[in-house]
Amino acid sequence: MNCLFVMVGAFFGAMARYEIGLWFGEQPFPLATAAVNIIGCFFLGFLLTLVSLSRQDRQVWALTFGTGFLGAFTTFSTFALDVLLLNLPMALLYIGISLAVGIAFAGAGVWAARAVYSQLRKTRKFKEEI
Repeated sequence: MNCLFVMVGAFFGAMARYEIGLWFGEQPFPLATAAVNIIGCFFLGFLLTLVSLSRQDRQVWALTFGTGFLGAFTTFSTFALDVLLLNLPMALLYIGISLAVGIAFAGAGVWAARAVYSQLRKTRKFKEEI
């Protein structure tokens, strides 16, 4: 059953990745890859932090959206190939931006999840569900 959750999430993640690639189109700098990887960093930080703070088993969420959707949405292999195809100064800039902004966005996702969790815990109606 877990494979089904991953598969469904991966289908939608791959489709979203494809559509973003079409939206950005061909560019000399790999903005589409940078965008999906940075967005993925935020949402993976958010999702896994929220899941880890939760008292209930949220494995389905982690599998469907973390492993499935975000795993298919983000793309390390395209990042690696883009680095090899860029000239050296652009490749170094791309690596630096991807690492710095990706880590910052993952941290922002963790921070946002903690803030959401804190607010949900204060709300009685969600107290039992979390």
